[in-house]
Amino acid sequence: MLSLRSATTGDAQFLWECRNDDMALRFSGSTEAIPYAAHCRWLASRLRDPDCQIYLGVTADGTRVGYGRLDQRTISVAVHPVLRRLGFASQLIALTTQEAHSTGMIAWIRPENAASKRAFASCGYQYTVTESQNGQLVERWDFSP
Repeated sequence: MLSLRSATTGDAQFLWECRNDDMALRFSGSTEAIPYAAHCRWLASRLRDPDCQIYLGVTADGTRVGYGRLDQRTISVAVHPVLRRLGFASQLIALTTQEAHSTGMIAWIRPENAASKRAFASCGYQYTVTESQNGQLVERWDFSP
């Protein structure tokens, strides 16, 4: 079972590895790899933003498995590449959604990302509509407990 802790600048490398992995890039809103220095600047600004919370999912022994991020009403999660397909995504989604204390959460998922759709659906999210954002089709999934 996972628990969450708030991310810090000391987690920059881990978060960058989750975000810049080939699979993560393929399904991300931005498919370009992010240079590490740019990621560190982004992370520092997001950690100061009161409308953004970034959490790390950690095991009982403190192993970081991935992250959940809340940007106002939008949730995004990623599991570290070496720990995928072990059931951590659904746990991250459920725990991060609980942290939001809101029923109006939204996830944006690429249509071809079947694993994310299954994970979000298992946590009470439902497909709403497909839209175009930045020239890419994305599906909106709303939290409906």
